[in-house]
Amino acid sequence: MTRVIRVFVYVIYLCSVNTVLANTPPTSLAALSADELHEQACSSQAPAVDSPWHISHIYDCLTKELFVPYQLWSGAEWNGDKQASCMHEVNQSTPLTRLGDDSQSGDTIIRGPILWEDPRTGEKLKVWERRLDNYNSLKYYACHKRGIGIVHNLNKPHINYIRGLCRAPAGFGWKIGQRRTCIKTTVEIINVTLDENGDLDSLTTDYWFRDKLSYRYTYKPNKGVVSVKRY
Repeated sequence: MTRVIRVFVYVIYLCSVNTVLANTPPTSLAALSADELHEQACSSQAPAVDSPWHISHIYDCLTKELFVPYQLWSGAEWNGDKQASCMHEVNQSTPLTRLGDDSQSGDTIIRGPILWEDPRTGEKLKVWERRLDNYNSLKYYACHKRGIGIVHNLNKPHINYIRGLCRAPAGFGWKIGQRRTCIKTTVEIINVTLDENGDLDSLTTDYWFRDKLSYRYTYKPNKGVVSVKRY
């Protein structure tokens, strides 16, 4: 009788442990330092999966610099071509989390490219249209060799139409912890994580307008920006 009770108690214990494990969220991936990223990217072991997002494909072991695909910002698929035009086709809707904000639901919707005419100069420019479905927000973005930036915010029509700003990292020459300034804006990659296959899992940046730290963004391949924190 005592043995039956012990077995019964043990079964209950196993069931409890399995329930806890099943309800425990997976451990988040650890952020890599610049040295750790270099070590993983430049090890002699070849990647198990031929993926354009593999760290060995987007990291230069000689310069210790990252190539950040322009599709990381938009969430569009990327075929691995680092020399292609930065202006690419996108039709993407991604759930967005606003950290520290009660109204955390909503999607980021990016479409384009579309042809936009600068009302000051009449110049026609290919841009992406970005909307936030839960907010009254519509902005036009354009890319250049140093990154991706806003050229027009329809909610602020009095602001000049500026080329060459950086809101998101893109292109060659990026490093963890190194800031890049484009006219009035500054971007710094502060966090990079890789998945178990060595593919880029996420990239987090801080964004300054002039000298003020304004936002922290997290991007994921094939999704685009997934979270934003406002300072």
